Amino acid sequence: MADRVLVDPGSDDELEPCVWTADELAGTGREYFDDPEAALEALPLALENRPAARELIATHDHDEIWIPNSRQYIAFAPTGRSGLLFVNRGFADVRVGAGAYARTEFPTFSGGSPATGRSARAVAEPVVCPVHHMTLPASGLCDDCG
Repeated sequence: MADRVLVDPGSDDELEPCVWTADELAGTGREYFDDPEAALEALPLALENRPAARELIATHDHDEIWIPNSRQYIAFAPTGRSGLLFVNRGFADVRVGAGAYARTEFPTFSGGSPATGRSARAVAEPVVCPVHHMTLPASGLCDDCG
């Protein structure tokens, strides 16, 4: 692990982002859309989930719509800002603060269905690595930071 550097939040600006983060920030591999419907089709989002997705999209200002190279979600953002709404196949996340998101589960959410007796469960707010912007594992230590 000699290639990894332990940093404190104050030194974030001194380090170059990892290749994946740099590509995402630069927009490399993104597919942009002018129309939310075209993006919902390109993801593709299940028909059962589209009414809830449309409702969220209509309530959040956005000028840019894209799907990243990973094809995991559709991002909606005001011009020149990072994504504020992220529509995934089974849920949507709305950024409510630094590293904090409010989740809306869609009808086809893979956490279970009424037929399987899905029980209600508390959803803990994920803790995100301030350097790599990825959810931390249960250990609380970023795999890339060490």
